[in-house]
Amino acid sequence: RVLALSVAMALIAFGYGSLTSFSAMFADDLHVTPRSLFLTVMASTILVGRLSVGRFLDRIAHREALLPCLGATAAGMGLLALAQGKVMFLAAALVFGAGFGLVYPAYTAYIMKRIPWWRRGAAFGAMLAAFDTGVGSGSTVMGGLIHQFGFRPAFGIAAVLASLSLPYFLLTEKRIGFKS
Repeated sequence: RVLALSVAMALIAFGYGSLTSFSAMFADDLHVTPRSLFLTVMASTILVGRLSVGRFLDRIAHREALLPCLGATAAGMGLLALAQGKVMFLAAALVFGAGFGLVYPAYTAYIMKRIPWWRRGAAFGAMLAAFDTGVGSGSTVMGGLIHQFGFRPAFGIAAVLASLSLPYFLLTEKRIGFKS
């Protein structure tokens, strides 16, 4: 059940894998300097988000924190696909980083509350398998997509996959009986 639900994380991680592999080349294509700008802003946003908002997530329902994070991650990928220059490129990094930085802790807490203690190791393994599959496939598949179609369409495909994470999560959550 956890693996089926974790496909939502794989859809998000696909975009993350593509960003870590190709955002610097896209920056070159857009003539944005420094070429590390996206990753620096994204990483800084993740760090600030986890340090400032992370503890707050434990005070609200993890599901209520998770759902907007899934949406923000997809929105960040969509902004990147539309980026024409530095401002939109930075906005994409901020929005993606804000969503992605909190999606994993919120998801992990959500799952761990619904799994018996003796199944938590297997559940965590399933979550990591889905996440790593998304990162690996994103960094691999995006190279071919960028070569074939260019950066914007390739990042657009990643945005579409990320946008599927929210409806997929909601449908699967209901189907496997996790919704509380």
